[in-house]
Amino acid sequence: MIDIHSHILPNVDDGSKSFEITFNMLEIAKKDGIDIIYATPHYITGFYENIFEEVSEKVDELNSLLCEKGIDIKILPGQEIFIDNYTLKDFEEGKIRPLSGTSYMLVELPMDNLPEN
Repeated sequence: MIDIHSHILPNVDDGSKSFEITFNMLEIAKKDGIDIIYATPHYITGFYENIFEEVSEKVDELNSLLCEKGIDIKILPGQEIFIDNYTLKDFEEGKIRPLSGTSYMLVELPMDNLPEN
């Protein structure tokens, strides 16, 4: 099973607060039958700007630690992208990208209005 929305990366935005919490979350996910998890920290222009390359680096670090600990679950990089007037520009600049290995983005829509673009 694949989880496409998680805040599994430790010490990133409002997600896990430590590696210990992350490892506990991953062990529970594995017991629930999840084999792949997309790490999808928020990308909100001006607030949580978790650029895709930085997310990828943190995912690589976490995957190395999982391998050392023998936790058999794969983490892939992604983002939870808040749609706003900067989304297209941020995509063109490479700050935001589709979920790793796909052509899909996980998006969060504004609650009160839609951006012009």
